[in-house]
Amino acid sequence: IEGKRFKGHEEAAAALSVACDTGHSWFYHVLNSLRKVSAGALLMTLLAGTALGAWAIRQNEDHLLTKTVGVSVALPLSSPLLLPMPVIDQGMPAELQYHDIDTIAVKTYLHRRNSLLADEPYFSAIVESARKHDVHPLLLFAITGQEQGFVPKSHEKAKRIVNNPFNVFHSWEEYNTNIRDSADIAAKLLVKLGKNRPQGKEPFEWFNQTYAEDQSWSNGVRQLFQQLNNLSSAK
Repeated sequence: IEGKRFKGHEEAAAALSVACDTGHSWFYHVLNSLRKVSAGALLMTLLAGTALGAWAIRQNEDHLLTKTVGVSVALPLSSPLLLPMPVIDQGMPAELQYHDIDTIAVKTYLHRRNSLLADEPYFSAIVESARKHDVHPLLLFAITGQEQGFVPKSHEKAKRIVNNPFNVFHSWEEYNTNIRDSADIAAKLLVKLGKNRPQGKEPFEWFNQTYAEDQSWSNGVRQLFQQLNNLSSAK
């Protein structure tokens, strides 16, 4: 057998020659078959087999990778588990801190109640104390409404009551000062209580525990505060 019949495969040709020389006659049948196949057809067969083998290997690798990695390959990575942030509900609520008010609307409301607090210097003194201590002015007015009915002018002692309509230090009778002083004391007490309000405690109920013995005080102040706060939207 001549090695030139196997272009580029001299070693294979040599091996076949040795086999033939040693008497292995079945190699002749192989050689006879190879002679009938053109070099181009043999090359195409080899290339096709190589491509098919590479595809099979790649499919097997993909299968193993998917099996190893799991759903992280087929599906997008899930986001880290985020726990909900706890809601902080303690201290003085923002809605009870100082806000500008509709002066005309509030004074109109007080005039309808025949309140001495609509007049000066009482009205401005309460608003100024609220601003100075960062308390909502309407919270202070609501307390005067709960404590003294907004001090109606028709009351025979209105001129004395209006000096301490918050009833700080027990009552206007025991502590009869002036509107600026009593408003400052009430505002500072609310700020102190507000800062110490426990988590989740309803603000008006928290104020009630220190400010008044009457347990319904918080309901009255809350209702009056909401009424005053809704004056602008009701216009």
